[in-house]
Amino acid sequence: MKTLLIALLAVLAVPASAAAQDPCAHSGFGLGVGPTRAGLLDGDLGAGWRACGRKEIGLSAGGGLTVDLPNFYGRLSAPVALDGSWTPTDRLEVFAQIELLRVEYLITPLASSAIGLGFTSVGVSYGFFRNETLALAAHTRLVLPTAVPLYQNALPFSMDVGLAGQLELSRHIGLHGDANILLQAMAGKGAAAPRGGGTVILGAQFVPIPEVAVVIDAKARFGWGPDPLDMLAAAVGLRFSDCKRFGFEIDATIPLAGRDRTAVALELRGSVRFGTIARPQWPDSEKKGKKKKPLSVPPEA
Repeated sequence: MKTLLIALLAVLAVPASAAAQDPCAHSGFGLGVGPTRAGLLDGDLGAGWRACGRKEIGLSAGGGLTVDLPNFYGRLSAPVALDGSWTPTDRLEVFAQIELLRVEYLITPLASSAIGLGFTSVGVSYGFFRNETLALAAHTRLVLPTAVPLYQNALPFSMDVGLAGQLELSRHIGLHGDANILLQAMAGKGAAAPRGGGTVILGAQFVPIPEVAVVIDAKARFGWGPDPLDMLAAAVGLRFSDCKRFGFEIDATIPLAGRDRTAVALELRGSVRFGTIARPQWPDSEKKGKKKKPLSVPPEA
């Protein structure tokens, strides 16, 4: 037992830069990593997170359309959000997002709309394991009910706690996954109405060239409503980068089964990365006979 504890402490103490050629070292530029970002719950609760932290700031615009014809109900949501992340160490990442503007329109017999500040979320992630092909990180996110125009008398506070993984099969193919526990309770007048659930995300990212990536995800949510399976969805994303600091992403999530009546959720996001940039190297594209240079990633400032 003592030997196992010493080994675990040694893994946690090793800086990420010491793990040569690990998946996080290969993502040291503007191209996005991890699951697609278009979430189905308010504040991107349970939308998953990446296993590799980064210093960046992003601006996104998206929308979600819900259609429930049997109950004569429809909902259109359109947030504009500013997000950012910072890595105080090469394994610890703190992140936050605020919806600067959120437009909600309910399509019911008595239609209504709301325009104003949206949800705010803050979180932290810690990469506790990395080797040449695999990176694992534990993360948590708190969603604050700053979307004041949407609520009266009761405000929902939500959080998720999850485990993210990144597995690099080759420089062109990577697998990622994320599993979350979801919790929510109401504050204010009325009952707390606590509830919980879980999400599982499995996906792959294909990188034919360093500037372009295609992401395909399968997403499932359990126990958030009265039915065991709340949502089963497919997601696809396109990611672009200048191989330096800039990144751009287009994501779509489409529920296929379950109680969730969302027809589609979309997100467009641009980002700028800070700190040291590691230009991608592709040894398999070098000419035969030319000596391959290993990827050297200096630690981020």
